[in-house]
Amino acid sequence: MIADVNNPLVPGLFQDSVNAVKAWAAGVNASGGLAGRHVTVDFCDGQLNPNATTNCVIKACQNDFALVGTSANALEDLSDLDGCKNAQGKAVGLANLAAFAFVPQACDPDTYLLAGLGSYCATAKQSQPTSVVPVGDTRYLVAHNQGLHGIWLYDSDDPTFKLTVLPNLQAESNVGIKADGKGFYALSGAAPQSALTPFIPADQGVGFDVRL
Repeated sequence: MIADVNNPLVPGLFQDSVNAVKAWAAGVNASGGLAGRHVTVDFCDGQLNPNATTNCVIKACQNDFALVGTSANALEDLSDLDGCKNAQGKAVGLANLAAFAFVPQACDPDTYLLAGLGSYCATAKQSQPTSVVPVGDTRYLVAHNQGLHGIWLYDSDDPTFKLTVLPNLQAESNVGIKADGKGFYALSGAAPQSALTPFIPADQGVGFDVRL
């Protein structure tokens, strides 16, 4: 199991996911195992770090049957997951039963989702992928408030955040919230409140929509 636990941004982020998978394995083993076989959970900490996450995938490919309960926000390079070889040396991929997954993991053929944003996987590899996102709340706000405008901030700490969040923010702008300045700005989730000050002029001095 790969999960982001020890990291500088949100320590213990997905420890609950690790606990849940280990509890599941303990319950299965107490009942005789899975198809009569004892289940062992090998936990590897992705640390919200692409390099650490990739190393976890390589270890899993070498030692494990499948990934279960994956909670790894930085799993963006899928070459080691898809290129995992079987005992005969054939690249068959490693089954990934993810607790959640965002693009590009959500669109990977070896990944089986419980939750995530995979609504535009059909065009994910195109230069301009098509996204399908919910905008009901935005339509309501636009219908009941005239002249809405502002800027959006998204978390820059992990590349998958940008891939996942920007389609939603762009849709809100398309529906009717006018984008001020450049519209969308990246900022670390660990940044202090003072780091927000430089963005105020871009919003023409009227507050802004913060999405971190």
